[in-house]
Amino acid sequence: MGRIDGTRAVVTGAASGIGASMARLFVDEGATVVLSDIDDDRGRALATDLGTAARYAHVDVTVEGALESALELSASEFGGLDVVCNNPGNPGTTGSILEADMDSVDRTIAIHLRGVFLGIRAAARAMVSNGSGSIINTGSVAGIQANYAGHD
Repeated sequence: MGRIDGTRAVVTGAASGIGASMARLFVDEGATVVLSDIDDDRGRALATDLGTAARYAHVDVTVEGALESALELSASEFGGLDVVCNNPGNPGTTGSILEADMDSVDRTIAIHLRGVFLGIRAAARAMVSNGSGSIINTGSVAGIQANYAGHD
């Protein structure tokens, strides 16, 4: 028996890194998980590796309404939704701030800020009818101390 048997979760940024580790831990502890990411090859491979307790959904967290497909997949495949882990990320802009490419900065802000906001909103909307649920947002150490990642 796992600590969270029967829990139904959606994890963004789940194809690698912390998101993949979260998804593995959820499954190891008895949950079902919808992995969402834009890295389809790695996301599908991880879902296959995790077996019947996992599914994969292509989700670009910067697009309004995109996460809803993963939430709906959890409901249709696993009978509901209990947890959403907002864990999108990218490395950010590299190099000197004096030469930072603003398209790259905008993309990072869209992923790290807009993507999490949209995830919170989508999760809250889906969980209202349940009367409960957990929304977990991860953050980067770069938010605490500079020079761990890009300036943005």
